Amino acid sequence: MKGHAPSLLDKLLQPDTSGKEGLSLRHSVEQVKDSVARDIEMLLNSHASFQPEDLAGTPNAARSLLTLGLIDISSMSLASVHDRRRIVEAIRTSLMNHDKRLTQVEVGVRDAQGPSAKLTFSIRAKLILRPQSEPVIFDAVLQPGSKRYEVSKAENRNMPTP
Repeated sequence: MKGHAPSLLDKLLQPDTSGKEGLSLRHSVEQVKDSVARDIEMLLNSHASFQPEDLAGTPNAARSLLTLGLIDISSMSLASVHDRRRIVEAIRTSLMNHDKRLTQVEVGVRDAQGPSAKLTFSIRAKLILRPQSEPVIFDAVLQPGSKRYEVSKAENRNMPTP
C-alpha cells in the first residue's frame, strides 16, 4: 500500500471520504509535510506551563505535556543576539521533545528582508517516514506585534546562523 499513515489529529479532523468502511487513508509525502508544518505552528504558539529545568528531578515529567510549547518571549528583545539564541534553542528543544517524527533538528534565524521587523526561524530536520526519512525545511515567521508564529514549508537553502 503506497503512501503514509496520517497523524491521529489528521484522522480526527478529516472525515473518511473513501466511502468504504475499514480502509485507511494514506497521505503523500507532501501531505505529511503540510501536517507537520501545521503541528509545528501549533507547538510554537503554545506556551509551556513549566520549563524542563523546572522539572529536572523528574525526567519523565520534563519531557511530558507539562513542557509542551515554548518559553514566554514577551519580555525578550528580538534585536538581542542573546535572546534570539534562547528562542532558537527553545524551538529546537521543544521540537526534539514533542515531535518524534523529526530527528536531527537544526534551527537558525535570519532577519526579514525589507521594512518589516519579522524574524524567520528556519527549521531543518529529517522527517521519519517508515522505512525511509525525508529532509525537510520549514520557515517559522515570528509576527512582532502578536508574537505568534506562522509556519510553512520552505525551499531547500543554506541554514541561517543560530
